[in-house]
Amino acid sequence: MDIDSKLYIVCAGETVLYRPETFLYLIDLKSLTGRDGDESVPLPIVPTVRLYWETFNQPAVCILGSKLYIFQGQMNKEPYLDCKEVYTYELPEGASDLTLEKADVHKEDVGMNHPKKWPIAIVTEDGKILVFSSSLDVCTSQRHNFELYDPKTQICHNLPNLPVQQIRQNCSSIDVLSYTFLKKNVFYLCTDVGVFTLDLKRRPEFFFWTGDRFYGPAPRYRSLVVIDSDICLSPDCAVYIPPDEMDGQDAFASLYYLFPSLPSCIPTHDFTYSAITLLNYKQRKDFSVCILQVGASNFVTDPERKYPELIIHAYHTQLPKCKKKLSENRKKKMEEEPSPLTRKIENLELPNTSNPISFKFRVTKQFKMFTLLSFGKVCNCNRRSKRSRA
Repeated sequence: MDIDSKLYIVCAGETVLYRPETFLYLIDLKSLTGRDGDESVPLPIVPTVRLYWETFNQPAVCILGSKLYIFQGQMNKEPYLDCKEVYTYELPEGASDLTLEKADVHKEDVGMNHPKKWPIAIVTEDGKILVFSSSLDVCTSQRHNFELYDPKTQICHNLPNLPVQQIRQNCSSIDVLSYTFLKKNVFYLCTDVGVFTLDLKRRPEFFFWTGDRFYGPAPRYRSLVVIDSDICLSPDCAVYIPPDEMDGQDAFASLYYLFPSLPSCIPTHDFTYSAITLLNYKQRKDFSVCILQVGASNFVTDPERKYPELIIHAYHTQLPKCKKKLSENRKKKMEEEPSPLTRKIENLELPNTSNPISFKFRVTKQFKMFTLLSFGKVCNCNRRSKRSRA
């Protein structure tokens, strides 16, 4: 399995000082492979950097190369026209546990065109950054909820809003449930009012998808992984639907595939947050993914449980054999139960998938609150902007 990868984990926490913060952890899986010691004992981990919400307004952050991008957020109490700034910061080699202030980061000359409420930022395959609100404002067409930021030119380009007037009347906001890229440039967005896709290169507007949410139920703000446009992986399971069937009545997924030996939660904690990211993908050959589980507690009875745990599970799948088995299972299921209305849901194990290589970490600070915001692989490309910090 190729685990020569660096991952970033973004969490939100509230320490004993009652100040909400965003914590960024960088983890080099290659350096941890084959380490000596008891792997069941969590390794202590400290954040590379952290940001106070009150300084950057609960920002969206992502990493491109060695640079941290910070997109200022908008919280409910903030003025409408503020909160559009974009900042960058050159990340250090190791964990410094540095609290970033605005004096430590570089403010880009041009920010976003419109503020984003509780924003999300994801890196595209061509080195741009898609920034969007997790709570979409639909009261006015003058406010763009989606923008594409180009680090090379430092310019944010407005993207179209959702055609929500066709779907729901008298609503002020729409919540994002899950999102991913179906193909290189096709953005998929599942919301509480429907499913939409947008071709960043060709389509001038969002397309309202009439097919079912074939990726299954998911909590809010969850990123997904799609392989070959027909296998979708969430932190909980995988589903398979051929592209030519996605718009039909059989788009409903009745077979859910579970990852081998993946616990549903971290038993030593009360709550478990999870996320998934793609490690490696060789077209038509194999792929590797990482599933992150973050264990948090209610911190009432046991002081030792005030330290959250992070567990990373790395999986490898042989794609041709896996897809062949998925296709056979789907065909058999549809023959046995032709009607999607009466088709029973089954849970199976994801075929031709390895048992996980797991890494466990213990966050070294005590928290009153701790939750997972985002998780991903650090992109190797580093598209430096034309203007760099002096």
